[in-house]
Amino acid sequence: MCLYLALSWVIAAFGEEICFRGFLMQRLARVFGGSNGAWIASLVASSVLFGWGHTEQGVSGWIQEGLSGLLLGVLFLVNRRCLAVPIIAHGVSNTLAFVLIYLGRYPGMG
Repeated sequence: MCLYLALSWVIAAFGEEICFRGFLMQRLARVFGGSNGAWIASLVASSVLFGWGHTEQGVSGWIQEGLSGLLLGVLFLVNRRCLAVPIIAHGVSNTLAFVLIYLGRYPGMG
């Protein structure tokens, strides 16, 4: 389990946040003009793509991860585009999910 947690922090928490919030959101905001509205559009677009990137979890996973991406993007924006906040939030969320799965207490699994 420790290996999976470590991989989750490196690949998902750090890697996905660098890609989706650190790169994609910023590039989309620039393409959309850089205004506050452009940042909101980049938030929505990157959240949809983040959810779509998790289609292996089925439709409910796609929606849930899209909403998670939206929340992580909001955290990124309200913290002055500091990636540390969504990276930590993403890592904690994944860690909690792994622990609940390991204990057989994850909602919907039984």
